[in-house]
Amino acid sequence: MNPHLKMQIVTVFLMSLSMSLLLSGFFTALHVGLSADWLKAWLGSFAVGWPIAFALAMLIAGPIRRVAARISGL
Repeated sequence: MNPHLKMQIVTVFLMSLSMSLLLSGFFTALHVGLSADWLKAWLGSFAVGWPIAFALAMLIAGPIRRVAARISGL
């Protein structure tokens, strides 16, 4: 596998994983509160949200990188 492609996939994997964990946990806590039901609801939200976040991040990573390069003057 091309090292650049491998780096991109690993970066998107880790970024989408961490963002999905944090955001699904935060918004689930806002919705149901920090109760006994929170963990189950959070894991359910994460299980649905992370694959979607990963797929979307893979689709938009290239265009976002190009826009960022233009904005930063690279």
